[in-house]
This record gives sequence, C-alpha cells and structure tokens, in this order.
Amino acid sequence: MPSVTMHCAGNLALCVVILLAFVSQAECSGMFEIRLDNFVNEFGRDADGTCCRGVRSPSGMCSGTCRTRFRVCLKHYQTTIDPNPPCTYGEVLTPVLGNNSVQLDTINDPETGFTNPIVFSFDFSWVGTFSLIVEAWHEGEPNSTPGPARKLITRLATQRWLDVSQYWTQDIHKTNHTAFSYAIRVRCLDNYYGENCEKLCRPRNDKFGHYTCSPTGDKVCHRGWKGEYCTIAVCLPGCHEDHGFCDQPNECKCRLDGKVLIATSASGILGASMALAMNHGNAIAMKVGVACSAIKILTIVPITNLANTVARVPILVMDPILAHAQRVTMVRTAKKKLMTAYTSLV
Repeated sequence: MPSVTMHCAGNLALCVVILLAFVSQAECSGMFEIRLDNFVNEFGRDADGTCCRGVRSPSGMCSGTCRTRFRVCLKHYQTTIDPNPPCTYGEVLTPVLGNNSVQLDTINDPETGFTNPIVFSFDFSWVGTFSLIVEAWHEGEPNSTPGPARKLITRLATQRWLDVSQYWTQDIHKTNHTAFSYAIRVRCLDNYYGENCEKLCRPRNDKFGHYTCSPTGDKVCHRGWKGEYCTIAVCLPGCHEDHGFCDQPNECKCRLDGKVLIATSASGILGASMALAMNHGNAIAMKVGVACSAIKILTIVPITNLANTVARVPILVMDPILAHAQRVTMVRTAKKKLMTAYTSLV
C-alpha cells in the first residue's frame, strides 16, 4: 500500500509558508495530481550505471531485470531541493509495478495499492509554486542473495509554478539510460472555485440560502430570491416597501389590527396588483396610497344584469361585518364573466 505523510514541525520556513496560505484563505480545497505515463530503463541499470541484477554484457545489457517501484514527494518551493522527507504536501511509495520498462498509464489497480494519477489533496489556498521529487527504485527480491535490497534507478527533482487548470501539463525526464514521462495538474475540488481554489460555493435551498453556483463560483439566486446569500424573498409586485413584507417569494403580508393577512400569486385585477389569496379569509394585500391594505372578497356574481349587480353594492356595504370598509370596488375578470366585489380594510 502507498504511504502518504505530511509534515510541518521542525521546519520554521515551511510552517510560515503553510500559515500564510491559511491566513489568506482558510476555506478552500483542491488537489495536485501527477499521472505517471511511461518509464523506460532499457538496459536494466541503476543510477550508478550498474546492473540491478545479474551481470553486464559487452553490449551494455544486464542479464537480470530491475523490479521497479516509485516514490513521489510533493514539497513547498525550495531553491535547492532536498529529496528527503519531510514532504510538505504528501509522499507516496508505490508497490513494484514492473521490470525495466513500464507502461504506467495502463496501470490503475487500487487492490495492489496503486492508483494513477496520484492525488495530493490540500485544504488551503493554492500558492502556485512547489517542488516535486519522483524517484524510480529497484526493489530486491525478498530473501535475495546478500547485497543492497533497494537501489536508486533515477531521480527527478524540479521546482515550478503551476496554475489551477483542468488541463494536464506533460513533461519528460531523461538520463543516460532512462526516460520517464509524466503529467501534472492542479484543480479545485467540487464546490471550490477561483485561481487558487479560494472561493467556496455549495448549492443549497434551505433557510441559509436558495441558490446554485455559476461556473466561476458566483451564487445564482433561485427565482424569487435575492440578497448576498439569496435569503431575501422577492415579494409580489406592488407590495409596499415599508408596510408590506413577505417570507416566501410571490407573497405579500400586511398587518391589520394586529393580524397578518397574506396574499399569494399574481394577476392583473383592476384596482389591485395581486391576485386573490388562497387562504387567510381570501385576503389579498394591495398598495393603497402610501399604506399597505388588505382586500377581502365579498361576493362573486354573474354579469347577467349589470344593473342588478350594481344594485347589490349598497347591500354589501351595509353588512355589519364591513362597518369599517373604506370603499367597495366592482371588478370584472378578463376570462370569466363574473363580477367580484372587493372592500379594502385598513
């Protein structure tokens, strides 16, 4: 199984780098990925040019083969790279993956302890610079004849700047007798955005917000919501800014004698900018001058005889429960031949 370790203690400069990253942005998350593509060690030699196993022929070919495994170490930027631990961002040691030459991009078997690409996750703002060490090692056979059980075949040690991107950056490292091709990239995890994975946007639809996220991580409010976190409901058109309010989109609430009447849904009813409510005594809210009023349906009658309909208005006004009515308005609906009588209660 590959071992992954992260270190900070005992290295003041290293700790300063990490602390600065956390100070700049504590809530962010991303990953550094390295994909091992291909490794070629045609003659089966180690870093010193000697055979991993067996003897060297006049042509330079070794009679035995190397048993190749890899060590990957990701560090903070170092002017002079120290290949030894600690590895700031992580370290992975693979199992033996093949012999002299290995087509690595075809190997991805978690059961053997190797997944390709290798991933180093981080939970701070990506600083852009890093040092990368990749080593190929010969691993001796268990209970082999006396001699070094492990030999270094080749070492890549490089420091770079790498931007966050979905695209791979490919490279190749060559020595006198080896060639190693690989690709690297840094990308943000789900719900994190920005040049350094510093912006968090997690879609939600609850009391803490009603929004999705744009490709750049900006909050996009659901229809009917507004505000920085999309927690402010957009009231019905015409709901008074000072005297009307709402808790849900397309709603308007008005306070009337200590009670709250609620209007929902929209229409173009004459004399009111909102439709009939479905509850709360069929009350709807409307803007009357500078006040927020409640409209209560009195009656709905067919328009078979306009004179008879109008004649009913005084009867409605005289109703004892409407003693405080300011006015009565007769409204004809657009699609249905009905006449609706409203009275405004303020």
